[in-house]
Amino acid sequence: MRFIRNHLFFFYPNAFFLCSSANEKKTEGDIVVMGVNLAEEIRSFIKANGLRNLGKISFIGHSLGGVIIRAALPHLEEYKGQMHTLLTLSSPHVGYLIQTSSLVNAGMWVLKAWQKSKCLEQLLCADNKDLTKCFVYRLAKAKVRELCRIGNGVVSECTPDKFLSGLLCAICVCENRALRPLLCKFRVICVVQHRKGKVFGEMVNLLNEKLANAKVYRIDIGFNIAKKNMNNLIGREAHILFLGNETLLKLIAYRYSHVFK
Repeated sequence: MRFIRNHLFFFYPNAFFLCSSANEKKTEGDIVVMGVNLAEEIRSFIKANGLRNLGKISFIGHSLGGVIIRAALPHLEEYKGQMHTLLTLSSPHVGYLIQTSSLVNAGMWVLKAWQKSKCLEQLLCADNKDLTKCFVYRLAKAKVRELCRIGNGVVSECTPDKFLSGLLCAICVCENRALRPLLCKFRVICVVQHRKGKVFGEMVNLLNEKLANAKVYRIDIGFNIAKKNMNNLIGREAHILFLGNETLLKLIAYRYSHVFK
């Protein structure tokens, strides 16, 4: 993230950049708490730098970071008029309710049980037997005026990244079995007569409604990963390459620098 910050600083030398550290070593905890931590860190940063005439606030998050940002927005209501751009890289905005890889799905459940990870429990929608009361659904349904005021949304996903079940504004809910093979070729997640499909579709629609007035960009990335190992097999290699590929980060920073203007 510091790499992207450095390149954006080239375009906006007068801007203030905060690389969040409020949730370092705490990412197995409750996403709600992490959202509060981030909001408090942002508020403290603004106060410490004397930013009384604040212009715009933009956010960049990778993976869980994108969800934590959304969890922080309800706690930043005093800055609702300054909300500008939200850029997320491989963030599971609808959780792992429907997972396309059985191997990844099994691994997630093992990690949840072994590490007693609260955030994984929330992302797996296992924190409540009623799916409409789980954290991910409640976050999608929450009337967050700050998110509704976002002017630009940049959502990036990667084809080999099996850690994602679908991204904001990158999902098609389809009940036509004949169309499913065609749609999946374009990395569009389809819900076909799935017992959880109704809730999944509702979350997608709720998120899209919140960004109805925003200009949304979707970036599809394809990494050519030659080596074969466990990380590659389960899709983790592609998931972490978003932060390790300087060429990609430079491309995003330069191609979409205008959304931070």
